[in-house]
Parts: sequence; C-alpha cells; structure tokens
Amino acid sequence: MCIRDRSNTLHLRKKLLMQLSDFLYNKISNIQINKIWQKQNLNHILQYTTSWLQDMLYLKITTQLNEKYIKNIDLIDTLQVLMTHFKKQYLLILLDISLKTQANLKTNINNQLAIEKLLLLWYKYYT
Repeated sequence: MCIRDRSNTLHLRKKLLMQLSDFLYNKISNIQINKIWQKQNLNHILQYTTSWLQDMLYLKITTQLNEKYIKNIDLIDTLQVLMTHFKKQYLLILLDISLKTQANLKTNINNQLAIEKLLLLWYKYYT
C-alpha cells in the first residue's frame, strides 16, 4: 500500500469513527449515517468496527494501557470515551455481529440492511 493510500485509509477510518460517535450522541440520524456509510466498502467498515470493538474490549478488560495491544492507537481518546458507554457483554455481542457479517459477505447479503442492523445494534447497546 502506498503512503497516499494509507493516509486515505487512516483518514476514512477516523472519519467513520467520528460519524459513529456523532450517531451515538444523536448529532446525526440513523438515516444520515446510513446514507453516508452505504457509499463505503462494507468489508472495510466491518474491518474497522471489528478493530474498534477489539480495542474497546481490551480497554474495558485491562487496567493498564499497553499501546502494543491497541490497533487504533491514533483513535484511543475517542475509543476510551465510547467504551465507557458500553457494558462488556454488549461489546462482545457487537463484535460477534461484526465478525458474522464479515463472514457473510461471501454470500449475497444486502449491504444496506447489514449496515442498518449494525448501526441499530450499536445504538441499542449504547448506554
């Protein structure tokens, strides 16, 4: 991957996390975020959400921050704030759904419905 592609990927990942955060804080609606995310590659969205969830679970379970175990160290501040709004079991459920949806990408799934389901579950478990 060239430097420009990597930079674009990092920017997109951060942008998607900020959009998710805005959605959870009711700054943008489900319809708005869904329209935005439908324009993105679903596999990439799922890879990003999976890595965010893994990082949040690590932060939730451990008391020490060890940067070598955090995949999204550049997003750590946002992830730490979001993590406080989720119970551990809900993060595990979201991770399971994200991984199962990724596995189902090989079948003919409806991307719009997959994104809607993922977002609604994030919102449901957000406290």
